[in-house]
Amino acid sequence: AFLFLVSFIFFQPILKYSEYVLNFPRINYSIFVVIVFCFYIIVAIPDLFNRKYDIDLWLSSWIILFVSGLQILSYPWSINYGLDGTVQFFKVISKTFFCYWMFWFTGLHIGKIISYKYAKLILSVSWVFSLSMILISALSNDVFAIRLDGNLIYLMLADAFAVLSIFTLIYNKKFDILIIFLSTFALFALWSRASLYSFVIVSFLYMIKEHKIKFFLLLVMLSFFHDQFTFSKNDRMLRIIFGAIDTSQTARGQLLQIGLNEIKMVWPFGSFMGEVNSNHGHSGTYIHSFLSYLRQFGIIPFISLIIFGSFYYFRIFTLWIKDNNQVVNFLFYFTTFVLIEIIFARSYVHPYIWLSLSAIPLAINELRS
Repeated sequence: AFLFLVSFIFFQPILKYSEYVLNFPRINYSIFVVIVFCFYIIVAIPDLFNRKYDIDLWLSSWIILFVSGLQILSYPWSINYGLDGTVQFFKVISKTFFCYWMFWFTGLHIGKIISYKYAKLILSVSWVFSLSMILISALSNDVFAIRLDGNLIYLMLADAFAVLSIFTLIYNKKFDILIIFLSTFALFALWSRASLYSFVIVSFLYMIKEHKIKFFLLLVMLSFFHDQFTFSKNDRMLRIIFGAIDTSQTARGQLLQIGLNEIKMVWPFGSFMGEVNSNHGHSGTYIHSFLSYLRQFGIIPFISLIIFGSFYYFRIFTLWIKDNNQVVNFLFYFTTFVLIEIIFARSYVHPYIWLSLSAIPLAINELRS
């Protein structure tokens, strides 16, 4: 589980950036995920079935079983989704079926992962290396942004770095303000507004709990220099805040409208990868919000995710207010980041939420005992 986590938020971004931008030989990360998944099943499943779990964890497990079953049952239809329907299907389930399960399994071990004696060193060094690569790439360009040569991998890069930053933040409280500042600076260069804004909100929550006075001074400083920010209102990363026209948001609005029209026809059971079929075999035209789960999996998993997700988040929020446990802190900041992204900007192919759905009920149960 730790190997998968580090690979997903550190090695995968490096591999994809090297492949797409630096023209390195392709290394199929999906095959690695499938191998890790199979290895985990062989080694860990017997032990998992012999352990007793709280009812909350079983409630979350049935959701992932349900959506996994829907994905498998969708295969006979997927082969007709364009000329390479089968290839498209396996590309998608490598991000959904296998990554869903690996994040869910990782959540079962998050306490041991965070307390692992080498975790702080490995994740902190990974953050420093990633930060250095981002800043070197961004500062070498005419504009402060990493070079991607038109490749649409910035969402993956930004989400992975933000999660890596949250880990680094909880491990290194002595340098927390510096970590927040540098991570925000790097996320600005990665060009994903959802990742940047979500991380900033998480950082504000962290500052409220850990540095109330400094947070108040920060707000005063931001209000004092507000006029200076208006000069950058046409910057891609800031124009939404100032209400400027944005082509990306316009395109996503069009995808939302198309998706809502399709939801009216498939809402009882969903249509997994249905947007690929309706777009003549082309992927990436899904709804960029939590409504994509309704479009893909139908009303029952969608409502269940909302109910259980809200319930688990409320419970971890109350623990975060009262406690200063490292695992609780991570789960609250991580889940806050992921939920904001899912509600406003991410889709069913982003698998981080499944870690929260297994880790929160298990962590709460372990704290009780």
